[in-house]
Parts: sequence; C-alpha cells; structure tokens
Amino acid sequence: MGKLTGRKEPAATFARGARFVETIPAEEWNQEVLRYARSRPLKVLVDRSRGFRHPWNAKVFWNGVRELYEVNVHPGYVNGGEFETLATVEKDWAPEATVARYRSEGREEEERMEAWLSEAPWVAVPMDSIRAIGTDAEPEEAPEIVPAFFEAQGVSPSSVLRQAEDGVSVLEGNLSDGRTRRLLRAFEIVLVQERPALNASWSNGAEGALFQLGFTAPEAPAPRISVRKRFLARVSDRLVAEQLALGWVDDGIEELHLATVYLLSPVGTPAGAEPGPGWSVWVKHRVFWDLGFGINQELDAIEETFLSFPGLPLAGGVANFAIQGIIDEVNQAYSRADALLNESRIAGAFWTVG
Repeated sequence: MGKLTGRKEPAATFARGARFVETIPAEEWNQEVLRYARSRPLKVLVDRSRGFRHPWNAKVFWNGVRELYEVNVHPGYVNGGEFETLATVEKDWAPEATVARYRSEGREEEERMEAWLSEAPWVAVPMDSIRAIGTDAEPEEAPEIVPAFFEAQGVSPSSVLRQAEDGVSVLEGNLSDGRTRRLLRAFEIVLVQERPALNASWSNGAEGALFQLGFTAPEAPAPRISVRKRFLARVSDRLVAEQLALGWVDDGIEELHLATVYLLSPVGTPAGAEPGPGWSVWVKHRVFWDLGFGINQELDAIEETFLSFPGLPLAGGVANFAIQGIIDEVNQAYSRADALLNESRIAGAFWTVG
C-alpha cells in the first residue's frame, strides 16, 4: 500500500498471513481526507438556506411600511413557459429586474407594471380583498365553514342567520368568550388564463333575423396572478334561450384556484380588527406542479357564420322576437342557432402531467 505524503510513520502494523497492513490514527486520517477534499478541482455546493419551493408556492409577509400583506408566488409555468406568468405591481414597488426589462424594451414605466414571476415581485393585498370567517364574520344563512384546524385554535364557528316561521330573523351560534377567542381572515390566489372567446349576436338583416357567430383570440395569452377576496367557480347558469336572446357573452377567461391564505389573530383580539403584524399566516396550496392548458376547439374549424331567417323580424333589434303568428319559425330559428352555438362553444382546461 502506497504511503500518504506529509504524515508520520504508521502507529502500528498488523500481520495478515504474509502481508502487513499499515494503520494510522483516526484524527490523522480525517485530516488527510479533509486535505484531499479541499484539493479536488470540482466542488458541488447546495444552498438550502432558502428551502425548496414547488411551482406556484406562495409566501406571505406583512409589509410594515405599506401596512398591508404582500404575496410572492414562486414561478410556475403553463405550457412549458411559452409565456411568462405575470403579476401586477405598483411602480414604486416593482422589482429592479422588471424596471430594467421595461427600459430595455423601450417601454415607459407605468403606475402599475406587469412583472414576471421570475423577477420575484411582491403583490400587494388590499384590506378590502380579505374576508372574515367564523368568530366576527357577518351572519349569513349559509356561512362559510371554519376549517377544523382553526376551530381547534380558538376560532368560533360563524353565526347563522335563520328565518323563523313568523318572519323574524334569528341569530344562532357564536357564543365564544372574548378573552380566549381568535379571529380568522382569508383571501385567495388565482391563476387567470386568457383564451379565444366565442361571440354570438342577433340583428335585423335585410330580409329578417340574422344570427352571427365568430371568435376573437388574444394577442399574447400570458397567464397572470390575481389576489381576491373569494374564488367562485366560473359556471354559466344562464339558459341557452337567454344566451341567444341577449347575445352570447364569452369573456375568454379560464381560472385555476392556486391557494387560500388564512390569517389567524392572537388570542383576545377584538372583533372587527384588521389583520396585521402579530397575526400568523397559513397557506393552503392547491396546485404543486407546472401546468398544461388547452381548449376544446380547433380554431381553424370555427369560421365566422351567419344564419338568416327570412320573414322572422326582431322587435327593437335585441332579439325579442315579434311573434305575430310565426311560432314555428321562431322555434326553428332557435333550434338551429342553439345547435350552432353548442357545436362551437369554446372551453379551456388546465392539467398536470402525472
């Protein structure tokens, strides 16, 4: 066995058959290993000080200067990052990288600037974007349920407003002790994605009613982050008849619920208090991966379409049919327009791989 340079003679030798194995003290061995490691030409260092953050991970902090909460969302990508995800920030609080990008692109700095998530913006959360849950929330007939975790921390269930048989409103629940109770606030973080939008309308043609169908496509459909008081699933409950009568309105927006942020007060906080320093922040993430996004239609297959109904007039030009004994013609027009609208309806969807 070759000798390691720069060390003392071996402390002992042990015979093994006809061979001799040299040994050295453990401390000396450790020093040799350390010297060898330091002299290696390549080192791989892992910085764990900031910790791992999954895509769309949200951090929330209280900004004492602005006296409001701010949210930072770790970059997540839609369709492989074809477009950077945007977040709107005030000019005075825009990241340096955002300001530099505006200048390099020859764009004027605006009061509200569009920052990329990769530029690490902090998005302001106005107080009117935060709602109360439980203890001091406004009584409702169907109040928001307090998560069990926060109820165990001292947040009281929401008061329920019920209507008695005599028509008198009755308030039930919420009998917590003000000395031990805690308050709960929350807001939502939502991903908003533009997509092509279908549009339909009725008008008076030269010979009668005219139904027109087409679509518009966004120039740069970049996803963006939105902070709001509540998240409501975008479900159209309007009847097809109403859609046809009023003109189909499609805003070309799809949304995905990324996270709910809860703010928990210290014990004994008075009812109605605004959240601030001293309140603890809890984030319930709902999405953990980069995303794909697509729509259900081949846009090349959707052509601007006109359906004409000779002899079928519209009253006032707003699709109120002047019946005048032509009910069968009205039903036929409705059926054809309804079928065309359903065949061409555009819908988008997010998905993750795995």
